[in-house]
Amino acid sequence: SLYAGEQLATDFDEKDSSLAMCHPCPEGGRCRGGDTLADQLKVLNSWWRSNNLSTQLTQCFEQAACLGARNPDSRVNIPDGGALIEHNESCAAGYQGRLCHQCAPRYGRETFDSCSVCPPAKSNFTLMILN
Repeated sequence: SLYAGEQLATDFDEKDSSLAMCHPCPEGGRCRGGDTLADQLKVLNSWWRSNNLSTQLTQCFEQAACLGARNPDSRVNIPDGGALIEHNESCAAGYQGRLCHQCAPRYGRETFDSCSVCPPAKSNFTLMILN
């Protein structure tokens, strides 16, 4: 599910109910520790989550569209070593929405999953006249 507000339930130790149990770091995330879930978990480049409290991580269709923490996975398809760059969790330029799969304004589909900047309006007008 990709709905806002998803987070792991707190499980407590059976012998000492004042101790919370730890959860494994989900695939696609980097767990760093800290006081809040937003501090503890960050998605890797090529992964997405609905908000900074969600623990449900999903790999993006266009891997270069989803920015996050440095991702050392050699199978990640982000050109020019982009997977190894540390980013804030966000969509790359030209992308927006759920799974960063929607093209932003002034961008259009290049392939089924990727977006590219649209040519200037003058270029389109010129092409229409020449045809």
